[in-house]
Amino acid sequence: MRQSTAFLGGIRMENDFGTHRPLEGKIKKVTLYSRKKRSTIFEQILELNDEKATIEIVNHNPPGMGDEYLFPNPAFDGVMGDLKDVYETFFEKSGRDDWKLVFVNEAGEEFETHGALQKSGRLSSISDMIRSMFKRDDLLVFDGNPDKVDRIELLFNRCLNFSDEEIVDSSERIVIDRASESIVVQRNTFDRLKVRSNVQLAGIVSNFLDDVSVNAFSRVEGNPADVCENPAGEQNYLIRLETKFGRKKEVKGSFDKRGLPVDWPKFAEKLNYLLYYYGVAGEILNPFNYEKVLRCKDELIFCNVCFDDSGSAIMCLADEDQYEFGDCVYVEGIDEIGQIESVEYHKKEDAPVSLRKIRHILGRCDDF
Repeated sequence: MRQSTAFLGGIRMENDFGTHRPLEGKIKKVTLYSRKKRSTIFEQILELNDEKATIEIVNHNPPGMGDEYLFPNPAFDGVMGDLKDVYETFFEKSGRDDWKLVFVNEAGEEFETHGALQKSGRLSSISDMIRSMFKRDDLLVFDGNPDKVDRIELLFNRCLNFSDEEIVDSSERIVIDRASESIVVQRNTFDRLKVRSNVQLAGIVSNFLDDVSVNAFSRVEGNPADVCENPAGEQNYLIRLETKFGRKKEVKGSFDKRGLPVDWPKFAEKLNYLLYYYGVAGEILNPFNYEKVLRCKDELIFCNVCFDDSGSAIMCLADEDQYEFGDCVYVEGIDEIGQIESVEYHKKEDAPVSLRKIRHILGRCDDF
């Protein structure tokens, strides 16, 4: 039995020509049966014949029977072409029949394929196209007409204290929009320096948003009540999410590991990879910023410090929460300059090393 493998929207599919025979003859009629379990709409029937289409909704109150649509040749041929493409490239052996596609030629022969609803990929794109052509947002088609994220707006603001006199106020805004297939990144510093990047990515933006759940950003761990303020300054975020069916969500808080949604790192990593590929980057997507944990009042400050001559790192204790990755520091009892590799916070009883033998950081090199 001969088999071939095809790809449809990133989904691997196998055509078994022993069961799924190729279309033959002139097609006279095509019918798509779609059903969605746990839905008030049990089944929809979309029938195309002689440049017109009929939509029938079964077991639905009020019934939608016999809605008829006429199409000019190009549009009708386009729909037929996409449906033939589905038939020729998609066949599911699992037996799932959430949708069933049946072609009938002039000789009365029937050609059938079926499969499971696909919320993303090529089947979803064809479904969106058919809904748009019919101007019917309720059609199940091949994806079950799921709610989707249409727009995400990310706002980031920080007020950093570099010294007693110098305060830098900066902000960043990223908008991911399905309708325009674009990602816009805006940065403002001191309200004087403004940079704006507009990346147009037809198809890519929709695919990216398809992978974002409408329930994204729903869970935030939150900081403990005794958390210390960020010594560098205040950093906050606001996330706005809008879906196809009009759902809106707004999440805001402090921009740190426990203040952000738990699924933020995964989302930010994917978006940063996409923007970096096209030469655009954002501070809000930098893991150095969003992975930072704020210290609680009863926690000590431990820094891993690396020394070039020995090539090793030792854990040191800091008296102030002012050190970051890359800072060059002096450590008591060591003549060589060290560099901060990481910062950790632990309660005294959970100290990772003996506090009796630990060395103390004396300060940054720039402070001497």
